[in-house]
Amino acid sequence: RHRAMTLSLWAIRHPFLPLLAITLCSLLGLASLAQMPLRHLPALGHDTITAQITAPGLTLAETDITLAQPAEAALGTLPGVTRSHVDVTAGRLILTLSLADPAHADTVTATLRDRLGSLQGRLSIATDPAIITAQSSRGQAATRVALAPAAGGMALIDQHLLPELQRLPGVDSVTADGLTRPETAIRPDPLRLAELGLTAGDLHRQITARLATGGLGAASGTSGLSLAVTEGTDRTDLRALPITLAYGRSIPLAELATLTKTEAPQTSRARLNGQPAVILTVHPDSTADLPALLGAVAETTTRFNAAHPGHEARLIDRQADTVTAALRGTGMALLE
Repeated sequence: RHRAMTLSLWAIRHPFLPLLAITLCSLLGLASLAQMPLRHLPALGHDTITAQITAPGLTLAETDITLAQPAEAALGTLPGVTRSHVDVTAGRLILTLSLADPAHADTVTATLRDRLGSLQGRLSIATDPAIITAQSSRGQAATRVALAPAAGGMALIDQHLLPELQRLPGVDSVTADGLTRPETAIRPDPLRLAELGLTAGDLHRQITARLATGGLGAASGTSGLSLAVTEGTDRTDLRALPITLAYGRSIPLAELATLTKTEAPQTSRARLNGQPAVILTVHPDSTADLPALLGAVAETTTRFNAAHPGHEARLIDRQADTVTAALRGTGMALLE
């Protein structure tokens, strides 16, 4: 006790060194805090509202025209909403609304429920009750990239931008809404197959096996085979695909079938604020440094825009920025 009193008296009589030590420790702590990576997405309030409406039996076009477009028109002036994103598939509509203020989530949800209920009562089609959910930033993506579906842009997105985003450090997955992938349609020549002792089923099995082995793509369909072309595969590769005949000789696929480039049937449509769009959603993994990830996504889109004029990619819903600012604000509040 006597020694403690002595140290206390010494510190009181010589305050310079204790104050210097406290200042140095504080500076070291602040420097460490600034260098800490911001990980995980905390719950910061419900800042996104999602509504899902199903209409069983409708085609993609019918769902878009009779359900999605009237819903967009009815909700276009919804107060408190900064952005709307629509994803349409056959018989299903998913509408995502970004809120200006998470504190108004309950009010916006109630207004949305009333408008959708009124809309469903006026529709000429049968729909299931709308499923409305509010999401916090914990369940959201780090960011989204939006592009207009310009001519020739689908292949560029699928073969260049999408793989580059998927390879970024800290990315768990990237989903694409409204993206149509290129395909190569393979139409066998029945007379040529019969002449060489092959059936359409034999040809389908060989193509499927060779594509799986070489990582060139995946075949689907049993008549007029449809081949989904993957990144790095061109028409020459497929024309030269070896097909083994009954007596062991191999000939290229081009001698048995006609190969033509086409687009895969559209299975979904996406719109951003009422305009057609392709939306790439970047989901971070649990170890991602959010500011660094957002910077990497921005650099990737900038390079894509420079390499492919006329196909502008832009970042929307920069949720990582919101999370970063909130975490820094929380840290400053704790320090205060």
